[in-house]
Amino acid sequence: MFAPDRQRLFHFKSAGQEWFSLRQAYIIEFTAPLPFTTGTTIYQWSGKIWVDIENFNILKVEAEPANQTEHLKDQLKNYRQVPRFLVFPMGKRPQGSSYNITFLNELHTLSLPDELEFRTFSLDLQGQEEWESQTVLRYSGYQFFGVDVKDLFLK
Repeated sequence: MFAPDRQRLFHFKSAGQEWFSLRQAYIIEFTAPLPFTTGTTIYQWSGKIWVDIENFNILKVEAEPANQTEHLKDQLKNYRQVPRFLVFPMGKRPQGSSYNITFLNELHTLSLPDELEFRTFSLDLQGQEEWESQTVLRYSGYQFFGVDVKDLFLK
């Protein structure tokens, strides 16, 4: 996303500074250039990135599908108007998702992922979130085989 040939595809905006994990960080908001369909590409996600002020490593990313808030409002409005059987709506509940990843593992001067969380949820008639699923991956003990890490990363 930060590669020079891709930067023009996103809209970036400074969102201030904040401490994260004992590090002062810039917060950068990014807006996706494409509407959300399958979510398999970063070009369909919007969110915030925390960047370490000292070394400019990414510390944290929080993302959600592009325009999810507006999309969920529209879906909730439609869901409230669907036919009911007794008191139960017959339509599909509005669904959303979020993606969070932190980069707190360090190798020399690089930050590597330490935890990733992907969560899906649905909204009830009152607009309250109810978790559908959650996947959490934790990364530790990085090992590099057949690579001289100093030569690869520190040139």
